[in-house]
Amino acid sequence: MNKLKAERKLRGLTLDDLAKATNIKRGTLNNYENNKTEPKLATWEKLADYFNVPVDYLQGLSNDKVGWHLWEDATGYKKETIESQISQLKKFGKISENESIQKQIGLAVSYLDGRGKTDRNAIETASMELSELDNRIHDDFYIDPNKTVNEEKLGNSRLRNMKTEYDGSLYYDDMHKEVYDHISDILQDARQKLAELENKTPNK
Repeated sequence: MNKLKAERKLRGLTLDDLAKATNIKRGTLNNYENNKTEPKLATWEKLADYFNVPVDYLQGLSNDKVGWHLWEDATGYKKETIESQISQLKKFGKISENESIQKQIGLAVSYLDGRGKTDRNAIETASMELSELDNRIHDDFYIDPNKTVNEEKLGNSRLRNMKTEYDGSLYYDDMHKEVYDHISDILQDARQKLAELENKTPNK
């Protein structure tokens, strides 16, 4: 027995309300609720999405309304581990009570995976942005696309790595290699300081 009718009534919706919200005909929904016809998987997913519950719960195959078993299977983290991370994020104001449980779990998993808003990730992002800035400065401001590059020096990244040997022959005529080198050194120095800071930052 599926839980479609129970979920609809729990939210105070009529069949007409649900039909309008999901673009599924009222009569079709009525047949689903009374187990006269079985929705296709895509329809189950659409309805589960609407009610923000797992498909197998709505189908009546599970009593896990949150879908903890699915999250555990997909991520390898136990329910207790995820709940503990959610509590930590709420404590520091990184999760709002108004957010759906699915969003809370997803955010908690991202932190457990090391992808959250942490000091270390902020440092790594800053370092990566500095590296990309160096590349953009070099390519957008200095390299003249009308000048050809021979086989030996093919690839701007190779030229950047060889900047101490490279004579800047591919630069615009009014741009100076020593200026770019100085800019690059400053950015590299900043990245080095970030690396030192990362080594001193707790891995949380």
